[in-house]
Amino acid sequence: MGIIPLVNNYLRMDMKNRKLPFVMGMISFMAAASVNAAPYTSTNTCIAHMKSHLSSDSSTLTLNNCGMTDEDVPAITNFLSQHLAVTDLELAGNKITAVGASQLASSAIKQYNFDNNSLGDDGVVALTKNPNIQSFSAVNNNISDVGANALAKEFLTSLNLSKNKLTSVGLQALLSNSKLTRLYLAYDVLDQAALTALANTGLASLDVSYDDIGDSGLATLAAMKHVTFLDISGDHISNQGIFSLTTQNHGLNSLIAENNQITADGVHLLVNNEDGLHGIDLTNNQIGDEGAAALNGLILSSALLIGGNHVTDKGIAKLLQNGSGMLIQLSAENNQITDASVPALSRINQLVLDGNQIDDAGAAIFAKAKEMYSLSLARNKISDTGAISLASARLASLDLSGNQIGDSGATALAGATFKSLGLAHNTVGDDGAIALSSSKTITWLNISYNAIGTAGVKALQTDMQLNYLNLKGNPGYSS
Repeated sequence: MGIIPLVNNYLRMDMKNRKLPFVMGMISFMAAASVNAAPYTSTNTCIAHMKSHLSSDSSTLTLNNCGMTDEDVPAITNFLSQHLAVTDLELAGNKITAVGASQLASSAIKQYNFDNNSLGDDGVVALTKNPNIQSFSAVNNNISDVGANALAKEFLTSLNLSKNKLTSVGLQALLSNSKLTRLYLAYDVLDQAALTALANTGLASLDVSYDDIGDSGLATLAAMKHVTFLDISGDHISNQGIFSLTTQNHGLNSLIAENNQITADGVHLLVNNEDGLHGIDLTNNQIGDEGAAALNGLILSSALLIGGNHVTDKGIAKLLQNGSGMLIQLSAENNQITDASVPALSRINQLVLDGNQIDDAGAAIFAKAKEMYSLSLARNKISDTGAISLASARLASLDLSGNQIGDSGATALAGATFKSLGLAHNTVGDDGAIALSSSKTITWLNISYNAIGTAGVKALQTDMQLNYLNLKGNPGYSS
């Protein structure tokens, strides 16, 4: 999880049967065997501390990236049997197959996240025996049309099958569910038949990013009457595609269109036709200062991403010339923004300016911001002087990775009120690390790739207040 839980978290809402009866019978037999066998003692640290992975309201159990296998599943099911309030089960990034999935079809679970496991079609079939599923995410699980058919259930409202092996046949089956409102199909292969089928649905949220749909594909999807969230990132969209979208659709609240070929002309089309946009991502396009200036017409948006667009101080001045309005979150990384823009930018609540030209003078201005919550200034030109200034800022989250900050800057930041601090790729040594270990507020710290020796590493590792600590790449650290 990044230090700035910024715009993509705001924009991207929660994302994402074949075989013979003999095979399913074998799965059931193996599951039963594991239950009836002698108790399995897991060495998995997530299993050993499972209660710490439970949300404060006990509704969500998060066991992502824990290296879990099917052998660990009985421990999970046992825990769930003792914590009946759990309705959201997060198991992304593990090694669970259909064997483990067959044991997790608990009727109490309403939301599953199995991204990057090995469910296959059989695992999907097993899990859909739970009639109470409302949201199911299984990115990159080798699911085909067989699994899609199993998921064509009226009780599902949100489905993420990105990076799988669906065809238009499986998609048609999914779309037969009239209650499905959110569908995420990134990195899949969508032909014209699939796009036409999608255009005739009542979906409110659709992700077809990196599906290479092109301008013609977007023209087809533009006929969607109910869509309010659309992700078309990396789809080779130009101004022509934006023209098709804006002439047919006027109900978008959020648009993600990063890594395309949209210029200032495309921005003008959006501003003139999509006045309800509350979030827009145009990262890595070609909008320049003219496009940034045009976005002033959408300043009521609450989230705006314009990183990697050759925007300068001139564009920022035009963007914010009437104040920041309702703009809460702005990401403008990898542009050519200098200290001249800092006074105007200081009114933004959550700001990312990584990879620009902010120096110590700009840092001193940001330190006086009264309404800013999080600030990311990674890869700028900030030294210990700027860090000392920022130590007085009223921020919850600060990222100064990739600058020129040493022990004196780190020592000053240790006395700040931040909860999250990023100092990766600086020159902090033992003195700075020891000072940070005494912080009374920091619970999230990334201080990887600095110059910390064994003394500093030991001090930070024994800081029981830290919930997250990254020390990778320091001379005194060994994994």
